[in-house]
Amino acid sequence: MKNLFPPVTIAAFLCFGIIAIQLLWQKPEPRQVDERFYLVLAHDLYEFGVFTSATARGTGQSGEVPQPDNYIVPAYPALLAAIAVFDPEMRKQMRCAVGPIGDCMATIPLSLILIQAVLLAGATLFTFNAYRHLNPRPAFAYTALVCLLAVGLQARLATSILPDGLSLAAFMVLAGCLVTALRSKGAQSWLAVGAVIGLGALIRPSTFYLVFMMIPVVLFATRSVRGSIAMLIGFTIVLTPWILRNVLIVDSLSFTGSYGGITLAQRVAYNAMTPVEWGVALIYWLPDFGDSLAASLFPIEAYQRLDFSTQNGFYRIGNTALMAEALSRAGGPQGLTGVLIKDWILAHPLTHIATTIPIFLRGLWVAKYVGLAAILLLIPVVTGLWRQGRAKNFLILASPFFLMAGFHAGISINIPRYNYSLVIIYAALFAYAGFYIWDRVNRAPTSTAINQD
Repeated sequence: MKNLFPPVTIAAFLCFGIIAIQLLWQKPEPRQVDERFYLVLAHDLYEFGVFTSATARGTGQSGEVPQPDNYIVPAYPALLAAIAVFDPEMRKQMRCAVGPIGDCMATIPLSLILIQAVLLAGATLFTFNAYRHLNPRPAFAYTALVCLLAVGLQARLATSILPDGLSLAAFMVLAGCLVTALRSKGAQSWLAVGAVIGLGALIRPSTFYLVFMMIPVVLFATRSVRGSIAMLIGFTIVLTPWILRNVLIVDSLSFTGSYGGITLAQRVAYNAMTPVEWGVALIYWLPDFGDSLAASLFPIEAYQRLDFSTQNGFYRIGNTALMAEALSRAGGPQGLTGVLIKDWILAHPLTHIATTIPIFLRGLWVAKYVGLAAILLLIPVVTGLWRQGRAKNFLILASPFFLMAGFHAGISINIPRYNYSLVIIYAALFAYAGFYIWDRVNRAPTSTAINQD
């Protein structure tokens, strides 16, 4: 009876069942402006067979075949366009999106919700596989899985016309592949790790840089260059078609266009923080209550520029005055990123590093109090594992997720939405803490160890 259902079968039942219930019970969320942007991208791909952002950015003429570009990576627009092939509701919403501003997105096409939900549920099973090898107790993986599902991100992102859900799915698959590679003696598993990172880059371009940040991690984990080489090969295989397309059609070797310069301009504006604003930012950006707490403790001058909506705030400055100055120095959008790096970051590297700290912390508060609670648990859990000599695999598993959060803090405003994948690690932290408390209550020897087999 004990082995009547394999663990993966039970996990699949939990994943699909809980996500289905959440989809039925959750309240519809307000649509976001960026959703229209992706609908327009998908429209041009479906109607003209062209990957382009010209219409979406207002640089193309409606009804004419737009010029191809590499401004946005292709995976999510391709998914929407593929759904439009068989779903008239998706075609209707795409055509509405390219017209005058209207109520195009009052509802999300059911086909998109179902496909995204299935992809997210299936990807969650890969994370379950990772959890199974973090602790020898069978119940640990189920506890972490339920914690991950309880956050509700899978169901919420399934009802969004944004690449966030697909990106989360890629990182959940990455978690499973990474643990498999750690347990494998061959290089083939690292090939899969690289391929998944490549897929993630085709969904969200910042993931492109993860493969290079992971090289020292893989070298540390394997004590060999074979794993790193295999990872780079898998990464290259996945991205080669897109790079070749850019070379042949757009005449550019760049992975993406000049969009990175826009986000970087928004970020470097925060390098003008005063020491007081830096300190207040640590409180102001706390989830949910941070802004009101800062308002009760400090004068408005100490936090006003930290607000996105303030006219003289850092975010507005990055999008206006700083952007204009950088574009003037660069001579156009193509040189924007280089000028920002040279004149704003490398000219004052310590300032950029210092301001990255509060921006990094802001990005950790995924699901608000969930992120706050998990970060409070991080040091005690890792300390306990370290004392047992069993922290290595957990830290390696956590590395890509925190590396991306740190990278986002250096190149963007790093809102929690950019780091949804951190919930994978947060769920494991909750499971570790839960088992520690359980063992203490029952006065049994603690066993929150990572399985090193």
